[in-house]
Amino acid sequence: MLFKLLGLPLTLPAAGIKFCFQQVLNAAEAELMDPAPVKEALLNLQLQLEEGEITEEEYVEAEAVLMRRLREIRSYREEKAKEQLAKLAAQRGGAPEPQGPVVEFTADEPFPAQAIEDEPAESAGARTR
Repeated sequence: MLFKLLGLPLTLPAAGIKFCFQQVLNAAEAELMDPAPVKEALLNLQLQLEEGEITEEEYVEAEAVLMRRLREIRSYREEKAKEQLAKLAAQRGGAPEPQGPVVEFTADEPFPAQAIEDEPAESAGARTR
């Protein structure tokens, strides 16, 4: 504890610099992996084709590049989401919990399979013993 307090004048500036670099990295990553500019470029490309500014061949080439970039962004985001789920699972000590509703069914007695076949579909839910 004493060594941590004595070392603060050295470790605190280093932690601050690390925090600043992490923030710059996060901002650059968010800007680089944002699909909005790529989608906007696709729309501009379509307008250029409709106005006759570019040929069909130029359009196809540029569209292929932009679509490849969109696929890269999508796969990167999916990979990041999987990593975050894995981190959450590791923190919780097991598999991640399901996101949607969970239905659990417990029965005191096993449901006879023949009862399903014998009863009509409407009355199967309202069966009495």
